[in-house]
Amino acid sequence: MLLDEPVALGAKSPLSLSSQAPTCNLYFSPMARVLNELKAAGKVTGPLSVEDCLPFDQMHYLGTDAMDEAAEVLEVRRGSKILDVGCGFGGPARYMAHKFDCEVVGMDVQQSLIDGCSQLTNRMIDVKDKIKWIRGSATDPEAYRGLEGHFDGLYSMLTILHIPQSDLVWPLAYNSLKLGGKTYHEDFFMKRDFTDEEKHLLEKIVSCTKAVQDLQTFLRALATLMHDSPRVAPTGWVLFAASHTGRVHCPPGGRWL
Repeated sequence: MLLDEPVALGAKSPLSLSSQAPTCNLYFSPMARVLNELKAAGKVTGPLSVEDCLPFDQMHYLGTDAMDEAAEVLEVRRGSKILDVGCGFGGPARYMAHKFDCEVVGMDVQQSLIDGCSQLTNRMIDVKDKIKWIRGSATDPEAYRGLEGHFDGLYSMLTILHIPQSDLVWPLAYNSLKLGGKTYHEDFFMKRDFTDEEKHLLEKIVSCTKAVQDLQTFLRALATLMHDSPRVAPTGWVLFAASHTGRVHCPPGGRWL
């Protein structure tokens, strides 16, 4: 496999990750999967519920189980204000707003994903007024304008691997949190050096080679802005990949499994 282990991080003080990448080959046509699934369910038009999309809009590992853990770490409550950095299809933000009755801002650099998020969410009466979508890079101060000290917590799900200059994200995301705000991150770390072939595949398919760091380097970057030590929960890549390949991979023109 390409990477030895992804890692989920929970911390009791502010910092963050996000997406500065161009459209990732990993997802091929970003909205094709959603449209295929909705067509198969007879829901191309008309109202939607969050549950209608849960089988296919959680593009990270462990689906809603991971979001429940994130909510526990972040201590999400009714009315909490949460930032989703690198929101992608918007599934985690919709689930969080729906289950915990909180307010979520989703940020992503890809306009096509933000447009898709808006289109889907506007059909969900119970959450459409609880979520705002922002098109912007997490490394760009303009994306955070007006959000300084705004959030009770933030999370990122498989986002930092796509950002070559992740060190630019930390202070910006930190400033978006209220005093005592918390963070949760699911991402990759490198256990060994990549071969040239692995580097090529990672860059062309996953758009992530330059951003993947070894665990200690990753933790040192987090520690520069944290008051408490991060809680780290490593999990094997092979197990995740075997059970979740169908969630994120689909051949061009094909239908997701």
